[in-house]
Amino acid sequence: MAALQDALAQYSASTGDYPTTAQGLGCLTRPTSRGHPPFLPRIPLDPWGHAYIYRYDPEGDGRYRLLSAGPDGKEGTMDDIVWVF
Repeated sequence: MAALQDALAQYSASTGDYPTTAQGLGCLTRPTSRGHPPFLPRIPLDPWGHAYIYRYDPEGDGRYRLLSAGPDGKEGTMDDIVWVF
């Protein structure tokens, strides 16, 4: 989680904003349009081996959300874990 937070902060500092939800976390593993090298070699998985889910709405509260679908790996169930930054 800390690696994702750090990479997202670096991305924001480099580009002036966080990635959109459509861009997703995958953009952290590719060079930016401004020529900055990738911020991460790969996207880490949650503790259960599932991909983290990223949400950002620049028109909303200006904060992003990372979500783990929890042990069952299904978004929208009782074991989901959501972090708001």
